[in-house]
Amino acid sequence: MLKPQYRLIAPFHPASCRPQTLKPGFRTLINWTDKNAHKFATTRINDIIALLQEIELLYDDVDQIIVGDCEKADNLHKYFARHACHTERC
Repeated sequence: MLKPQYRLIAPFHPASCRPQTLKPGFRTLINWTDKNAHKFATTRINDIIALLQEIELLYDDVDQIIVGDCEKADNLHKYFARHACHTERC
C-alpha cells in the first residue's frame, strides 16, 4: 500500500476529534527530497510570478521593489538548483 505523500500540520479539534482542514499551502512533505523541494519551490515561484502578472494587467502597475525581490528569489532558487546538481548526484 502506498503511503500518503502529504500530511496536515493541524491540531485536532477537541470537539470533533478530526483534524482541522487547512489551505493547500499549509501542507508539508513527509519524505522531503531534493527533487520534491525543487518542484515545490519552482511551483511557488511560478505562482507568485503569475499573481504579479495578473496584478499588473488589472492595475497597470506593480511596485518595482516587489518585482525585483521576486526576480532575486527566482535567481537565487536557480543558483541553488545548479549548485545542488554539482555537489550531489542529479
